[in-house]
Amino acid sequence: MPKISYAHDGDLHIAYQVWGEGPLDLVLVWGTFSHCELFWEDPPMARFLEGLGRFARVHFDKRGTGLSDRVPELPTLEERMDDVRIVMDEVGMTRAALFGESEGAPMSCLFAASFPEKVSHLVLYGPLVRITNDGDFHDGWDADEFKKIIGSFEQSWGTGQLMNIAAPSRMNDGSNVEIGARFERQALSPGAFRSLMEANAK
Repeated sequence: MPKISYAHDGDLHIAYQVWGEGPLDLVLVWGTFSHCELFWEDPPMARFLEGLGRFARVHFDKRGTGLSDRVPELPTLEERMDDVRIVMDEVGMTRAALFGESEGAPMSCLFAASFPEKVSHLVLYGPLVRITNDGDFHDGWDADEFKKIIGSFEQSWGTGQLMNIAAPSRMNDGSNVEIGARFERQALSPGAFRSLMEANAK
């Protein structure tokens, strides 16, 4: 597993890893939460990261999640976006491709719009644009249904049940569920999960 390092911005510490020897600078911007270290303990994820290492090289835990500093208040999209800049500056990247997954996609788009000179490519995977329905969007959950779903996950946090949505095909393997359970417990607290999901629904 690659070494865990920390990028500093004032009193803030952002955990990140660099690996691979390929020619392309690429920053993985994960979804709502992540855990740099635990990703390597999940065999399918480790294979994915090793594959990327043939041509790319860095990912990180956003502030408030994983191995990065916990923060007293829910960070804004602009603050989370700035984590990309902090890590890129720390590792000496002047221009990189961004791979934005789920909730990491909007912050990747905002970073590319704010600092076009720093972004060579923008790749969005399963981008989380909206969760709940409104007058212009009808493919999400109704607000009341979403509130119940988030409440259910908050109550079961740390048991791996989030995998029912994230990777339902892996729920029939107890070892996969245990990996998911550890990931939940160590990447984010249940209250922080609820707050982030409610913020994403606005």
